[in-house]
Amino acid sequence: MSEFRADLHCHSTCSDGTMTPIELIDHARENNLQGLAITDHDSIFAYKDALPYAHSCAFPIITGVEFSSTHRAKSVHILGYSFQENAPSILSLCERHKIRREARNLAIIEKLKQRNMPIDIEASDETHTMGRPHIAKAMVEKGYVPSIAQAFKKYLGENKLCYVAGEPISVEETLSAIHQANGFAVIAHPHLISSSKLIKELLLMPF
Repeated sequence: MSEFRADLHCHSTCSDGTMTPIELIDHARENNLQGLAITDHDSIFAYKDALPYAHSCAFPIITGVEFSSTHRAKSVHILGYSFQENAPSILSLCERHKIRREARNLAIIEKLKQRNMPIDIEASDETHTMGRPHIAKAMVEKGYVPSIAQAFKKYLGENKLCYVAGEPISVEETLSAIHQANGFAVIAHPHLISSSKLIKELLLMPF
């Protein structure tokens, strides 16, 4: 049996990646992958270009997204796959996340301003999801911190000086939206969840 190689967890410039959706597809083909899912944070805009381009190249691609969610006040990221890209439940959840992120960004920027670190970043729109990585990059460009890693370690990471949790969206709500769109869900990077109790509770949910 021949080996099937695919990347099912990558990000484009529509969230915090460094390649456009089309560049990601070309990169996957150049590296002899046989499939791809672009899982941008809380956004499926990449598929506006990715789906027709992949089809023109006869390159296998499935829809994907990485939703931020919470369970018992803990951050849990949920990957959704193979859903209908125009499903109302997915579009509605993406819009809700866009509003949530914008409010969170403004709150973080205000905290940074209070610490004499004013920055400006673009607002989220349907083409780009702005978040903490973009704020961290702006902090590096302003010379406030030496690296993005340091920005998270001291200011933007969970429970750090300028951290803001934002409006919580539950794992249950996220799973419901994915399933309504005939997709299936997977826990993203479970090794980052330190609580075994939390993992056990997640595994009892209807993924």
